[in-house]
Amino acid sequence: MQTYTQTGPDGIQRLHDVMDGFSPAVFVGLLTIDGILTYINKSTLEAFDIKHEDVLGKPFATSSVWAFSASSRGHLRKSIKLAAKGEASRFDVVIRDKLQQSRIMDFFLHPVFEDNKNNKEVTFIVLSARDVTDRQQAEHTLHMTQFAVDHAEGAIFQVGADSNLIYVNESACQHLGYPREKLIGMSLYEIDMKITETDWPIRWAELKAHGSFQRESIHRHASGREIPVEVSMTYFEYQGEEYSFLYVKDISVNKANAGRIDYLAHYDRITRLPNRMLLTSRLNQAINVAESNKSAVIVLCIGLDRFKLVNDILGNIGGDEVLQIAADRMVMCVSTMDTVARIGGDEFAMVLERGVARHREETEQIAEKILDAFTHPFVVYGQELFVMCSIGIAVYPENGTDADELLKNASAALHEAKAQGGNEYHLYTSAPISRDPERWQLEADLRHALARKEFELHYQPRIDVTTGKILGAEALLRWQHPEKGMILPEQFITIAEETGLILAIGEWVLTTACKQQTQWCERGIGFDRIGVNLSARQFRQKDLVNNIAVILDETGLDPDLLELELTESLLMYDVATATETMMELKGLGMHIALDDFGTGYSSLSYLRYFPIDTLKIDRSFVNEITLDENSVAIAEAIIVMAHRLHLTVIAEGVETEEQLAILRDLGCDQIQGFHFSKPLTEADVVALMSKKYKVSD
Repeated sequence: MQTYTQTGPDGIQRLHDVMDGFSPAVFVGLLTIDGILTYINKSTLEAFDIKHEDVLGKPFATSSVWAFSASSRGHLRKSIKLAAKGEASRFDVVIRDKLQQSRIMDFFLHPVFEDNKNNKEVTFIVLSARDVTDRQQAEHTLHMTQFAVDHAEGAIFQVGADSNLIYVNESACQHLGYPREKLIGMSLYEIDMKITETDWPIRWAELKAHGSFQRESIHRHASGREIPVEVSMTYFEYQGEEYSFLYVKDISVNKANAGRIDYLAHYDRITRLPNRMLLTSRLNQAINVAESNKSAVIVLCIGLDRFKLVNDILGNIGGDEVLQIAADRMVMCVSTMDTVARIGGDEFAMVLERGVARHREETEQIAEKILDAFTHPFVVYGQELFVMCSIGIAVYPENGTDADELLKNASAALHEAKAQGGNEYHLYTSAPISRDPERWQLEADLRHALARKEFELHYQPRIDVTTGKILGAEALLRWQHPEKGMILPEQFITIAEETGLILAIGEWVLTTACKQQTQWCERGIGFDRIGVNLSARQFRQKDLVNNIAVILDETGLDPDLLELELTESLLMYDVATATETMMELKGLGMHIALDDFGTGYSSLSYLRYFPIDTLKIDRSFVNEITLDENSVAIAEAIIVMAHRLHLTVIAEGVETEEQLAILRDLGCDQIQGFHFSKPLTEADVVALMSKKYKVSD
């Protein structure tokens, strides 16, 4: 486009007036065809702090505006020459304002021709410029952001309200195996196997209501392969349109590792049968069903007779093969709906769900079938040998109402069968115990022990693995019998549970521990936290939370200094009620530890919802941690899992430097055991308070 104007004084003045009226953001001026500046508007003078006399009548390319950049001056001179020939020019250059800050200017040089169509000569040049610094910086930032998103490690999707993909980054293309042009326009439910066209509007409405959510799902790769993923969705609106960004993380490796950990935790390495943990879970489930259906659950404990002799003759490898053959024979004796597990050493267990009517007859038939299966020789290393077995049987609900009690009673029946020579089965009965005069006397003494003040608490320190500092202690009950001397809990707690005395004893333990901790704190020597065990019967008290609140109030103990220790099997008996009770206890301000972890059963899906603070690795894993790589693997899995759940890990029963070294390398937080200290009396604890143990080289 060519511009014609009158070049007389009036025409030039009108042009000046128009230019002075431009926005302050627009800089304008007039040049001769030789590049001499004849006019410049006020905005330009103010922006660059220059005066008319400094620039008018002088070559514009030599003004202070261009002083710092020779290349910019050269660019301007070339553009002036082109304009003088009638060619407009537009270019971006960097100049400096009055504050010496660099500004990006969009320059435009436009030739003006004489208002005489027969004369094509350029009479002067109009220059104009706009400050585009902010725009270009915004564009640069946008480009950098786009580059970062395109090259982000995680897969990113932009989805519209209709579920169609609007944008995908490079990682998303690699994640799904499609080129970008193929993915754009696809529906989310074409790649997400847990979303359908029907339920998409419902999901979108939920996302819109909450703003964001996170879930696990499965994506379908272009090859058809299924990919476990974790998806975070965020809702936003822009210029009246609704969108969502999806941030997708491939968790295939995590799932595979979780599966391996789950297998190590729940299955026996030698026989590939479920272990005690998984057996306890299935037994609890069977009890819940039987309670609703008024049916029976049969538990069989099966022990191989004289297995130590087999190991002595064949060695450990040969002994393992005998265990495998024995496991296969047991599995063949029951249906696929029943559970056969190896629960330790040469002991196995079965859980059978049966109707009430003929359960005793069916149980005896199965026991006879198992004994018969063991009459056939075992062939190991080409050598025939005969291995018999003994069986103990307990039935729900006659012989117990929870997993621990049934397994304990079935084990007692097994020992009775072995005591009678083996190669037979024995049904549990409490009659032999009830005829035991020593047991009756112990129960009679136990009923008076509390009133006679024969109980006392000992405290076993917990040591920080990193610093060696004593952080806490577990309160442990001892019975100082006037005639028998010191009696440990395992000798009388079962009687206390059966008789109901455990409630009064447990209350005494909790009250005494809280009083002692308060007294120590007043003397400035208290533990960071003191642990107290709760029995199953205590935990199921309806007024448990209120009772503990009263004890805390009466003893004046800060709840933060108390940690209640609960077992896995106790919690899994009734998960919903247990969780509710724990939440109420947490509401009082105290801490909760999961004790003997690994010997009972805690589904990982439940574990993340339990309001617990600490996991205590059972001593059975610690005992074998220097001998069995599976125990090391399980201990490591427990520690990693606990730390991911932000829990403290305490290992119980540490007795050797070697055990300590392994646990320290695995990242265990605290240690408890005879390697550091036996349980101590109150006086010995006070003497020990300032001690710091050596836990590392």
